[in-house]
Amino acid sequence: MHLLTRLAVVLSTVATVASFPLVASAQEGGDEAAAAPAAAPASESDDKVEFWAKQRQVRVIQRRLFEKDGQTNLTLGVGMLPNDPFQTYTQGNLRIGHHITESLSLEASGSYVFLTQASDLADYLRDQGDYNIFSRDLQKWRGNVVVNWSPMYGKFAFAGQKLAHFDWFFGAGAGALGVETSDEGDLGVAKAKTTAEAIVATGWDIHLAQSFALRVDVRQFIFKKTGGGTALPTEIALGASYFF
Repeated sequence: MHLLTRLAVVLSTVATVASFPLVASAQEGGDEAAAAPAAAPASESDDKVEFWAKQRQVRVIQRRLFEKDGQTNLTLGVGMLPNDPFQTYTQGNLRIGHHITESLSLEASGSYVFLTQASDLADYLRDQGDYNIFSRDLQKWRGNVVVNWSPMYGKFAFAGQKLAHFDWFFGAGAGALGVETSDEGDLGVAKAKTTAEAIVATGWDIHLAQSFALRVDVRQFIFKKTGGGTALPTEIALGASYFF
């Protein structure tokens, strides 16, 4: 009996010693697992922050829908010069331009005044009967060359239905102006004269198709008057352009 008891104690001791490394290993592994930080799940707010960060990096400026580089445009239109004190001029315009680059073009134009109307001031003075009005430097025709620069373009909705694209351009140039004038001391005798003039301009091409556009021009002409001083007639013109 004592022998059996001693044998049981020995076997129990051996089993305890044999199982100790396994328990220690398991405890060591458990400590490492507990020490390792758990990956935090991505929250919904983090996803939104990342989404809007990407949206802010998106550029909204896009290529022009109607490109003009290398194209030639032919414009036919009508212009009015309303700021002369005694005369209002209406002239027909023919312009032809070539686009050297997308934003730079060289344009030649010719104009002919087909209608001249006396202003309200001229009619009033004539009605008084005490004034003999003879306008000098009556504008008859003009030809000029202008360099146009178009740094801005965009689009707008017309009546909430039609989407139109436009170019905003600025120009400067020079040309010749044909006038009907008279010499000092002989105002009753008119004669033709050609003089030089400078031009500054701005305008808009409103593209309706790749080959067709409406055009609005505002041109400031500058020339020297026959009797001295500087004339500053302003033209407001509307035309139609064909691109080819």
